[in-house]
Amino acid sequence: MKTKNQRLTEVLFIIYLLALVWIIVFKMEFSFADINDMQNLNLDPYSAPARINGEVVYEEIYFNILAFLPFGLYLGILFKKWNVYQNILVFLLVSLSFEIVQYIFAIGASDITDVINNVLGGIIGMILFKLLNFFIKNSHRAHKLINIFAAVGTVSVVIVLFILKIT
Repeated sequence: MKTKNQRLTEVLFIIYLLALVWIIVFKMEFSFADINDMQNLNLDPYSAPARINGEVVYEEIYFNILAFLPFGLYLGILFKKWNVYQNILVFLLVSLSFEIVQYIFAIGASDITDVINNVLGGIIGMILFKLLNFFIKNSHRAHKLINIFAAVGTVSVVIVLFILKIT
């Protein structure tokens, strides 16, 4: 039987995944007509960072890592029996799926750098999960605290990226 914490985690995870799809695939647009037609593929990691006025913009790298950080927390809570490799495989497959969908439908630049940074963000979230579980011996309390971190992370990612969208 699932506890309230487990149900809350599942709901938060679904909200997080929907937000992630909206952010990455739909570029925070509410209409397909507003999404730029772009079909670009970069398979050379870190070779083509975003540039504004000739300056390299590192924010995209940071935001990709930040966007996938809650993913590691959620997988840690929801799939406790999975090992590190299974979690990393999920981060990789989800990120690759996003990039492939963007390429197929010409709705964004598909970039191996994004995949690497997304997986890195998931791994950092997974490490945070392991650290919290290690330092908080009470599993119920750790789960509750991780739910708070995951919820704050999810809401923060959506807010930050929404603010970027409107500016």
